[in-house]
Amino acid sequence: PGEISDLAGGRRNFKTIEKTGPPHDLQATLREYQLAGFQWMHFLARHGLHGILADDMGLGKTLQSLTHILHE
Repeated sequence: PGEISDLAGGRRNFKTIEKTGPPHDLQATLREYQLAGFQWMHFLARHGLHGILADDMGLGKTLQSLTHILHE
């Protein structure tokens, strides 16, 4: 199917995850690793992929997830 071909084409040309900034109305400051987690979730969603944010406890998974939801 076309979706698989698009995904394969994107994978061949993949260099890095796009550096997406957090939403302007986010009322929090993300740490560098939290921003990277948010960008990773945005990358997955943009390409129709699925994944799990599996950081250790206390590193801000909730904030990263809420940032992604706010961005969507």
